[in-house]
This record gives sequence, C-alpha cells and structure tokens, in this order.
Amino acid sequence: MTLILSIAGAIAVIGAGWIPVRNLFRLAGKTTRFIDEVVGEPAQFGRPARPGAIQRMDSNEAAVKGVNVALQDVVVELQAQGLLLASIHHEMHPNSGLSMRDAVDRLELQAGTAADLAATVKQDLTDHAATVKTELTVQSLKVKQELDAQSQKVKTELADQSRLAQSQFDEHYAAVKTLAEAVKIAAQSTPPSND
Repeated sequence: MTLILSIAGAIAVIGAGWIPVRNLFRLAGKTTRFIDEVVGEPAQFGRPARPGAIQRMDSNEAAVKGVNVALQDVVVELQAQGLLLASIHHEMHPNSGLSMRDAVDRLELQAGTAADLAATVKQDLTDHAATVKTELTVQSLKVKQELDAQSQKVKTELADQSRLAQSQFDEHYAAVKTLAEAVKIAAQSTPPSND
C-alpha cells in the first residue's frame, strides 16, 4: 500500500509541479516572440528575414522624411501657383489700364462689336467661297473636255492598232493554213519508207 501511496504522491507532486513549469514555458515562448518582434529574425529555413521594431521604425522615419520633403515641394509649388493665379487675376479684370482685359476692351471699342466683325467675315467668306466654287466648276469642265478628247484619241489609236493586229493575225493564219495544207499534200504524195 505504501508503494501505491508513494506512486500517488509522486504523481501529485509531478502534477502540481507541472502547472508552474507549463506556465513558465508559455511565458518563455511569449517572451521569445516579443524579443523576436523587437530585435527581428534572420532568414532561416527558407523564410525571409523579418526586420525588428527598431529597423521598421527607422524605415518608417525615412519614409516620413521623404513625405515631408515631398510636402515641402508641394507647398513651394502651391505658392508658385498662387502667384500665377494672382497674375492671371490681375490680367483678367479691368484695373490699371495695362491689363489684358483693359486692352481687349479698348480693341472692342475700336473694332466694333464682335458680332459685326463676325458677320463681315462670314459675308467675305461666303463671297470668296462662291467665287472659288465658280472657278472650280469652270476648271473641272475644262479638265473634263480635255480628258474626253484624250480618251477619244486613245480609243481611236487602240482601234487602229487592233485592226492592224487583226489583219496581221489573219495574214499569218492564212500562211500557216496554206503551209499546213502543203505539208499534208506532201505527206500524202511521199511513199512511206521502209527503214
């Protein structure tokens, strides 16, 4: 019985001792993961290296510096655009008499209204278009007459050449036919040779 009690006591001691040991292992695992996050992990077993918290903060700080530089560039650009907009605003509103708007107003007074000017230009263009259309019609009629004359001349020449070629063909055909008949007659009158 003492043996059973000894075994039971040993099991109880091991069981009671295991809980703090297990908690100690869990704490050690969490501590190891925390340290790996802070310090980082080297590349191993086919996994890429993981930078630590300090390295990540350094890279974030560099990125923030880059953003700050870019923002400073944007601020400079916006200031330049503000100056440009102020210049444009000055030119687009009547003020000292030297702005573009003042110059346009002076030109409008000198030349009359834009509608009158547009009507004059439209009439001039219409007149010019009618003149050009008439000239083009006359020119196209002349070109058509010239093309018709050239076409008739080419047709006549082709007909003459065609008649000449037909007569030459007929002459050659008659000569070949006569020659073929002569060969046929000669072949019939010559006795076959016994070779």
